[in-house]
Amino acid sequence: MKRAGWLATAVVLATAVAMAMSMKQSSDPAWDHQEKSYHVQFRPAVVERGSGEAAVFFSPDNSTSFLTELVESADKSIDVGTPGFSSWIGCTYGGGCTVEEQRMNETFPIFAALVNALSAGKSVRILTNDFGATPPAAGRIDPLTFLYLAGAEIRYYTSTTFWHAKYISVDARTPDAATAFSSINFSETSFRKNREAGIRLSGEGVREVLDVAADVFDADWDVALQFSPAHEYTPAELAVIRSKAALRVVVPPPEPFPGSYVATTKTVALDEARVELVMSPDYTYETLKAALDAARNTFVLYIYQVTDYDLCEWLGDFVERDETELYLLVSDAIFAYDDYELARGCYRFLTKRGARVQTTRRHLYSFSHQKYWVVDNTTAWMSSGNWSPSDWPQYSGETLVPYNSSHGTWIQANRDFTLGITDAAVVDAFLDVFDGDYWIGQQWVDDAGP
Repeated sequence: MKRAGWLATAVVLATAVAMAMSMKQSSDPAWDHQEKSYHVQFRPAVVERGSGEAAVFFSPDNSTSFLTELVESADKSIDVGTPGFSSWIGCTYGGGCTVEEQRMNETFPIFAALVNALSAGKSVRILTNDFGATPPAAGRIDPLTFLYLAGAEIRYYTSTTFWHAKYISVDARTPDAATAFSSINFSETSFRKNREAGIRLSGEGVREVLDVAADVFDADWDVALQFSPAHEYTPAELAVIRSKAALRVVVPPPEPFPGSYVATTKTVALDEARVELVMSPDYTYETLKAALDAARNTFVLYIYQVTDYDLCEWLGDFVERDETELYLLVSDAIFAYDDYELARGCYRFLTKRGARVQTTRRHLYSFSHQKYWVVDNTTAWMSSGNWSPSDWPQYSGETLVPYNSSHGTWIQANRDFTLGITDAAVVDAFLDVFDGDYWIGQQWVDDAGP
């Protein structure tokens, strides 16, 4: 009966959406980048008594400076995994910019930091998705093409449906390795106009977790497609691109958001902390669902959207258990209409089950795009993935087949990272931002009425 109630609500609200999605998937969806069968291989990496350092950071308050400094701290290598890579001055779309404009006028500070790293002889690898966007016009350029011609290695993801993780690792597999996992896309909106969350991990005591993340990146890198420029560039243009002159890295101050809670970066010395990393789609649902089922008293969820039927059911069941407290904060705005409709169905269902669904303050941020939850005030989980079927995929067997395979059924399965840390100071860092944003928000109201 419980599932029927949720499904009835969702179906009524999303029938048109489902029909549209079905029509789209009568051919291979444009956002599906999988080329071959993917064999599930990465089990969760767990350190039971980890030491090291965890730094918790947030957009829009400090992520720009924090991640730029991380890139600049690299001694030998920088690995970046990002869904996309957007210019902050419009060079990605609309035909691109001149070489001089891209080099001298780009305001995304990580771009300048990467150019400087390449000029200094450091290795830069960028793994991203091929969106099939219109390339720059002849004689024009975009950030990825510029970085490639400056010496970066760039490849397009093909392992599963979509690279959805947000990953920056410097000096991987060395004692100085530091890796940031976050929800932050490489766009100005994500850095400066959204609420986002991330964690940087470092230290020998968590090296096993960092090395497994590097293993995932390397495995995806090995089967990825080579990036290539759309045009040739003149010797004069190449001289500008490959100039060894250092660029000035300018980190703009955070934009003001009157009435907002201002988050600070919290750096925590880990001492005998349990640290777990889950690599979606590999063993994701069963691992994370088991962690949810372990909740006994209090569950705090701050997330962009909940669109997965089973996870919505779990929240409803948790509310109805004796002596439990659910605190749920979701984004006031959702970008995609189909996601909006599915999330609305879930929130209606939860409201009827007695949950209070709180949304972030209206018209404050473009989106509240963070994804984190806290179990019984003891363990904080932070993810690049939403509570959606594509980010918590359920499948049978050990192989995910590409679209139109004759050997199984294709599912949308994104590459994501989810990090769990059992440490009081890390938990407090996330709860502080949750509390600050929760109490300036408002209770969710179904804009479609009863």
